[in-house]
Amino acid sequence: MKIRGLVSKIGLTTLAVAATISMNSCTPMITEEQQMKINELKTQERQLTEGLSSKKREISKLNSEVSARNAELKKCKDDTEFVQSKLASWPNSWPDWKPEVPVVEEEEAK
Repeated sequence: MKIRGLVSKIGLTTLAVAATISMNSCTPMITEEQQMKINELKTQERQLTEGLSSKKREISKLNSEVSARNAELKKCKDDTEFVQSKLASWPNSWPDWKPEVPVVEEEEAK
């Protein structure tokens, strides 16, 4: 029985040493193809990031232009409503304005 326990202990120890040696001997290395692919992907990421930021700037410019056009449209609508309200009350469009009747001077040369 003692021999059996001793053999299992020696076997487990040998197995642990073998596993440690095999794990330490394998160093992770990147191949040239993998490195080239990583560099290519980084370049694509940079280009996509720049494209995205460019499109965001373009969107903000377009939004500001749209808001400017909406402001112009609102002003035009306000002007149109003003003119239409004056046309609706046509002969008396300006009630606070009283035209002066031109005074015709009689000729004093009679």
